[in-house]
Amino acid sequence: MLIKEKEIATLKLPFPNKYSGLAVKSHMYICNKSGINKEMVKCQTLKPYHLLPNNNDPKYYVLELPSNRNTFKNDTVIDCDKFFSISNVTIDRKLVKGWVDGTVMNKIHNMQKNSKFKIVPINVTDLKTLNSLVY
Repeated sequence: MLIKEKEIATLKLPFPNKYSGLAVKSHMYICNKSGINKEMVKCQTLKPYHLLPNNNDPKYYVLELPSNRNTFKNDTVIDCDKFFSISNVTIDRKLVKGWVDGTVMNKIHNMQKNSKFKIVPINVTDLKTLNSLVY
């Protein structure tokens, strides 16, 4: 069974390369689009620097608090600056660690419509190398 929209998976993403911080440690990604051409959105625990007035990392984001709309354990920033495109792979169900509901997805989609986000294609060979449960 494939990962579904709204589900959260933990992955090591080779961005900007397979030696970067996103590649050496697993991070949470929400499935924004499922199927053969997946689209994933990074999310992370809210850090103090996110609240600084001149912070632009990320510039466009959704802030979600733990609630019945998600399975987050902490206040979470959903990074809408980049949407990661992953094609022709299966993300094993064992990597799915949670979910968000339709309200959260609507916030992400609204931010996507109103921001200057980038779609970043991911090197699937490196992705498979970094994640044994991606094939």
